[in-house]
Amino acid sequence: MEEQKRIFLADILFRIDPIFGRFIQVGNPDNEIHFDSLQDRSGYYSTVIDKAKFQIDPATDGETPSEIQKINIPEAVIYGEYEEGSDYAQNFNMEHARECNIRLVDRETLAELEEYPLTFKHRHLPTIDIGGFEYEIDVSFDVLRQKEDPLSVIEFCDMEKEEQGYSFVFDRESQLINYFEEGVEDRIKIHLPEMVELDPEGMSLKYGVPVEKLPEKDKDIECSHEMIHHRIHEGNLPVIRIVDRDYYVDLRMGQLRATDQFWKTIDLNRTEEARDSSLLFAYNYHRHELVDINENITAYPKNTVLVALPHESKLDPVGAGRKDWGDELALLDQYPIQQRMEARIFPLEKIKPIAEMIEENLKKQQVKQDRKKGRRM
Repeated sequence: MEEQKRIFLADILFRIDPIFGRFIQVGNPDNEIHFDSLQDRSGYYSTVIDKAKFQIDPATDGETPSEIQKINIPEAVIYGEYEEGSDYAQNFNMEHARECNIRLVDRETLAELEEYPLTFKHRHLPTIDIGGFEYEIDVSFDVLRQKEDPLSVIEFCDMEKEEQGYSFVFDRESQLINYFEEGVEDRIKIHLPEMVELDPEGMSLKYGVPVEKLPEKDKDIECSHEMIHHRIHEGNLPVIRIVDRDYYVDLRMGQLRATDQFWKTIDLNRTEEARDSSLLFAYNYHRHELVDINENITAYPKNTVLVALPHESKLDPVGAGRKDWGDELALLDQYPIQQRMEARIFPLEKIKPIAEMIEENLKKQQVKQDRKKGRRM
């Protein structure tokens, strides 16, 4: 089945979800406008939207009138005749867009959306300087991730555990751990505090434990018993957000399944495993689907990013335990249940293997063109 149709409500882009009766803001899926919160006016839904907050807010609260705008949405737009790029969308925009204060995605708008920038809300990770390089502290993935080369990671499991934190020898040339002694040029000893100190908010989210109740040492933190109960006894699958869509993690079926369109899935068998066992794939964030990167690629595909997921044991330790060990509890001492996670999103331009592939293919293309010119001469 098709992707959810998009609509501009007072110039704010939303997806239409008639199954769950709501509009979902593109780039911010936590902002929903439910149909039952709108006024039903014989064939139209009406409301007042606050453009500053991107939300329904009939009370002005001192805001300027231009920020509080009335919108009218025909029922036919939601349930029937509207298709993106259709004549219906074209005619509606010419005749009714101004009076309704909404705009459908017509053919012209479809072309505009091809250039629509990637905008989404996500938690900004704390950073740390390691040997002159900036790394993000990613406790959900248990790594330090270099900001300018996101596939270059340092795993906490490869560090030495100390009484008060972690240590490792950092090689500036490779930007990785070196297991030989420091003292050699370009190798320095790095000491880090506990992860609960490096990123208490991240550890709180990961383990389902309030920040104020975090222990002083990582080894003393335990997964929320409530999360374990919900996962094992109530069957609640973990959820991971990819850009602006949430997916259930279903390891039994080997897929991610959209929470709002169950037929929209991501096949985990089509992902590639990174050095730290993260699962990688290219993803079109407008169509919400995987993109195959051809080995002959000469340009970055539009509206496409690289997505990194935690490996299966971190995605769903209960499901991975059942699948790989025949024991749903086998991995819980090592990996907590993360009921809600965020995938990591990277611009393709920052992915060195892809950038190098494009550069090499462009060189080959230029050589072929030069040869053709030479033959004509």
